[in-house]
Amino acid sequence: MKAFNISTLMRAQIALFLFTLPLSVNAEWSGGVEGGTVLDGDDSSTSLELILQNQSRPFSQEINAEWLSNQDGFNTYELSYEPKYWFSKMTYAFAEGAIKTFGSASLDDYQRLLGGGVGIELINTETQNLFAEVGAYNITSIVAATEFAPEFNESVVSSGFAVGGSQIVSDLIKLEVDADYLTSDNVDRSTAEAGISVRIPNGALKYSFNYVSSTIGDQDAVSNSSSSISVKYNF
Repeated sequence: MKAFNISTLMRAQIALFLFTLPLSVNAEWSGGVEGGTVLDGDDSSTSLELILQNQSRPFSQEINAEWLSNQDGFNTYELSYEPKYWFSKMTYAFAEGAIKTFGSASLDDYQRLLGGGVGIELINTETQNLFAEVGAYNITSIVAATEFAPEFNESVVSSGFAVGGSQIVSDLIKLEVDADYLTSDNVDRSTAEAGISVRIPNGALKYSFNYVSSTIGDQDAVSNSSSSISVKYNF
């Protein structure tokens, strides 16, 4: 692991204040705030994420808003919405819409995602969760024209699957694992994340390890990994 530098310490201090932020929602909605910093990897960055969930059946919803700033001060902003319709206690159909902007919170350079699929929740108790999903997505990337390059506009259809689960141990430690795979005509991408959260007053301290592998066409796969620490106003 790389040694801490001054900027990393500043990002960690910002994250440590987040668990004191109050979040008030009505009885049907629950929410949380998570902020953290990448400790090592190809890119050091700071993140802040707001999560709102409504677990009502047969129609449940989740809204995520995330801000990410890397070590060079480059920002990305992402907003996503995922509703689910439950056919039974275990099976559901889901839709997903998301938009991510690059550099600023404007629609000059952005990426949008629209898709959906079906899922199954194999385990759902107070201490355990296990799910699997399959879906298809349309991902469109648009980059504004500059004096050096014309506008870039690309639309790709991808399909894939995701699996994930969590386990709470002794009401103090939460183990989480998530993985997904997306494939299109020219790009294959797989990601995996393993995390451990420790309960603290008003929230939790979480350590995560992330792995990403991408293959473009016939080229060799390119992979990278990173670890991060975050503070959550939610366990």
